Amino acid sequence: MKKGKCLSSAKIRRYSGQVEKEREKESERERAWDGMWITGNNPAKSGTTIFHGVLTIQTGMDVSVVQDLGGTQRCACVPTAIDSRFVFEDRDPIRYTLLLGKAFPRLDRCTIAFWIQVGDNRKDSTVMSYQLNNANNQFNHKIFRFYQNNGLYLRFWKNEVNSGVKLNEDIWTHIVWTWDSSDGSWTFYQDGDKVKNGRNDDFMKAIPGGGEFVLGQAFRQQNSTFNSNFAFVGGISHLNIWNDVKDHAETQEIHRSCTYMYCGNVVQWADFRIGTRGAMRMRWPSGIYEKECFSDEEGAASCNKHCSDVIGAQCNEEIVENIVWKRTPAVNTIAVQCPGNEDEKMEFQEGNATRRCNRTEQNEGIWNEPYIDHCISEELRDLKFQILESLLGPYIEEISILEFADELLNHTAQNIYTNPIDIATVIDLLEVITNTQAEAIVLDKEMLNDGDKQFERIGVVYPTVDQTNTFSQMIIGIVDNLLSSKNGIGWNKTKPAGVEADHLLSVMKRFADIIAKSLEYHFQDRLVKRYEEADVIISKENIDVKDINDGMSSKYGSIELLQSVVDTENISAVPGIVFLETSSFRYRHLARYLPTHEYKSKNKEDNVNTPVIAVYIHANGGMPFVNNLSTPIILNFPILNSFNISNPECVRVRHEGNNGTQKYIWTWLSDDCKVEHFDVKSVVCHCRRPGVFAATTDMYNVNWDKGYRRPILMNVASYLGCLASALMCLATLVVHLYYKTTSCTASLHKNLSVSIIFSQLFMCGIDLYDYKIVCQISSVLLHYFFLSTYSWLMNEAFNLYIVITYSAHSHGELNESGGQVRYYFLGWVIPGILVGAFIGSQGDGYYAKDMCWVDWDNLWLFCGPAVGIIAVNIMVMIFTAKEQNENSYTKSEKTNKIITSDFPLIIFKKHNLVLFQEPLDKIKLTKRSPQKSTEKVRKRKPKIEASTDEEIEGSDCEMITTV
Repeated sequence: MKKGKCLSSAKIRRYSGQVEKEREKESERERAWDGMWITGNNPAKSGTTIFHGVLTIQTGMDVSVVQDLGGTQRCACVPTAIDSRFVFEDRDPIRYTLLLGKAFPRLDRCTIAFWIQVGDNRKDSTVMSYQLNNANNQFNHKIFRFYQNNGLYLRFWKNEVNSGVKLNEDIWTHIVWTWDSSDGSWTFYQDGDKVKNGRNDDFMKAIPGGGEFVLGQAFRQQNSTFNSNFAFVGGISHLNIWNDVKDHAETQEIHRSCTYMYCGNVVQWADFRIGTRGAMRMRWPSGIYEKECFSDEEGAASCNKHCSDVIGAQCNEEIVENIVWKRTPAVNTIAVQCPGNEDEKMEFQEGNATRRCNRTEQNEGIWNEPYIDHCISEELRDLKFQILESLLGPYIEEISILEFADELLNHTAQNIYTNPIDIATVIDLLEVITNTQAEAIVLDKEMLNDGDKQFERIGVVYPTVDQTNTFSQMIIGIVDNLLSSKNGIGWNKTKPAGVEADHLLSVMKRFADIIAKSLEYHFQDRLVKRYEEADVIISKENIDVKDINDGMSSKYGSIELLQSVVDTENISAVPGIVFLETSSFRYRHLARYLPTHEYKSKNKEDNVNTPVIAVYIHANGGMPFVNNLSTPIILNFPILNSFNISNPECVRVRHEGNNGTQKYIWTWLSDDCKVEHFDVKSVVCHCRRPGVFAATTDMYNVNWDKGYRRPILMNVASYLGCLASALMCLATLVVHLYYKTTSCTASLHKNLSVSIIFSQLFMCGIDLYDYKIVCQISSVLLHYFFLSTYSWLMNEAFNLYIVITYSAHSHGELNESGGQVRYYFLGWVIPGILVGAFIGSQGDGYYAKDMCWVDWDNLWLFCGPAVGIIAVNIMVMIFTAKEQNENSYTKSEKTNKIITSDFPLIIFKKHNLVLFQEPLDKIKLTKRSPQKSTEKVRKRKPKIEASTDEEIEGSDCEMITTV
């Protein structure tokens, strides 16, 4: 079996075409004179380099040699980013992966190999399926389906096959299935071993092409949807399909290969990347093998050595000075665009970085130091030359150090650095200034003799206390400006990520040692009388500094140094100790420039998620202090991003030896630190070794509490409001019942009151969702009485319109008996029919999960009818107002009489107020005075017409009863 790159045929053709294009443009890209090699805008994908028409893919670990179109050998290192897995976390919501970008071909025979990890082996779950649609685009030709149900099964051409493979939960298993239509034979392999084989006459027909190949779901249903009951839960990785039958030895090779170079010629694992749908997750690496085949360094070395043997001595690719120096043939000088200028046209001119690759006697390539001065901004480059020329000379003046520090401070304050080489240059200059200051610290000691006695006299300490404080302020100001967010673009372009931030920390460690030494000399020379006078306390936006024994404390993090940290046991480890000093630096935003992963990495594990704090203990002016403290340093870190995090770790920057590929080798490790407390907002760490500290977290939490809390649906005000509304409606109902009102309008009032009373009562039970049956009953009745309330309001509007319209156009009495039945049907029956229909159509989806009410997704079941009834009410009221306006008091006395009969009639007599709330024709009056008084009343008041054509008699009117 041939072993090759996991690249599709389309990609191979594209790369081959690039080789031809490179040959055509070789004169534009390669300057052959004086051994000059230029890498410019390479048309190939990132991670490739062209050597005289040879395409070298450098992003992989394993090596193979292939022929290009001209027959020339080319060295290819296979990409390992293909080592991934699909994660199917649950059956719902729907998730699956399609084969997109290529059509599934017709197959007469095939081999399907894949890795599988099941989450639950007791439920029927589909690993993959393939089906074909007909002319009507309906998926009704079900070809094959792999599924597991306490074992792996295959449904092929409507025949069930038990593979004999047993799948254990959360254990990766390699499966291979081979099939040949010539005789209908098939075989299953598990982890390289043959498990079961057989033949079936129904299998003696080809698999048609052009169908839908799906991972994680069974066949589509008639409505083109998937049934989540058969969805897969677990992991799938490295699925490849060949159009031939692999033998036993080949399946064993596929199973043992951890380089993932056996890729299908029909379908390969990389083809599925663009087909993820729904809540799919893809993880890198796959995690199939507990141990890697080889380390990145071993793979790179193997690739480099092999390619050197094939195409000659060359310098390996490496990152130096924030520039990626591509693999280059020996005895050549490479020119690279300065960072930030990659999109510009590549020419060998000023503005490029250059580097020479030499050949050793052992026929190996070796790099010279790069020349990058042309990549530095002009003003900064001039300042660099001035500082190096003055401070690296034989004579140094303190005033010169302060002057250059002030110039660098002004430059960092006035400029924005978008070029990482400018960032690196400022740090380099900061290091030069700091080291020069260390050389300027001089303690002039003079020995004096007085007879037999000998005295030691300490001369002037240089620099002075004020100069030391000024120097400290300038250095911290430069660092604060450099760490400003305005320079974020430049910081994010540093390569490898974090290298310049680590260099800055090293410079600041040197700065702390120098200041500690200087302050010790000041104290020895009695220039400072008390320890407090030797403190250096500086607070900036991006950095805080203290040189005191009690540490620092604020919302950006705190340090607690107990007295026992410097107890007898620790001090005894440093012989001859006289002075013990501490310094602490807090970098509020350095975490984004000193990450655990590359910039814009999708890795969400172990991300630095706190400010960075550095703690140093200085003994005798900079001597190294004991590394293993008997009492830990206590650090309290605030969490920068507290959303959905987990797995906190207290970490410390640790440096390793130089491997020759980059200047500074560093990493975050949890050695000598442990998490003492974690509460999402902060983490407390105990560390037994001074250094640079932070806390990392995983930026996800599989057991994340999404913040769901029991919803507060009703409070005291809500209950009081419902109770008040119910009581007022109840009072209205009691009044009507007490006075035995029988009119149609009164009947509407009573039914509306009953509906409101019950709706308010069931509203008080909206939060009883802990009791499922009670909650569902309450939901139904609440919905019903709310709709009923709106319906009776609509009946009120209808009644008002009918009364006004009838009075205006009819001369007889209004018959109310027929209207009552109509109103009862609209008010009580129609809402019941609607609610019943809604429950029948929605089923369990009708009920909300967090309250005794209609589910939010189905809220239209209430809002739809309510809005419709309100719209009808508005229309009826408009027509009612129109009728009333057309039949006003001046036009129709009869209509006005009907209208006013529905409103209170107020009659003033002397100082008494009499209120009539029923039509005048239905008010019974009694005599309370003689006929004489009656005549006086008739003279004073106009005559009121009654339906009985009788005059109202009586000197005083009083309402006795109403009919």
